[in-house]
Amino acid sequence: MVAKEKPFNHNLWLEFFMGFLALVSGYLLILELTDGLTAHQVFVFDIIDLAIAVIFLAEFGIKLLISKNRLTYLKYHSWVLLAAIPVTNPLVQSFRLIRLLRLLHLIQAVEK
Repeated sequence: MVAKEKPFNHNLWLEFFMGFLALVSGYLLILELTDGLTAHQVFVFDIIDLAIAVIFLAEFGIKLLISKNRLTYLKYHSWVLLAAIPVTNPLVQSFRLIRLLRLLHLIQAVEK
């Protein structure tokens, strides 16, 4: 009996990549809040965070466009939009930690 090969799951790889970006963003936030960083380091971190936010926003937009029911997609995935907003104000930087919820999607995708 020959075992069937599992088809390549692009969605799983996307979830791994987005989960990785969420971890990077969380790590950068922790470094910004705990280390005494120079102005240049903070600038570089902000650029990296902006790039991550653009990727999150692009993924959200593409998935919204290809969704069969856009209102339902917005209802269940609006937190992704909130997490994608780049925030440089120290008071609300913790919104970036919402990106870590992305890891829940990764866990669900791996279980399937």
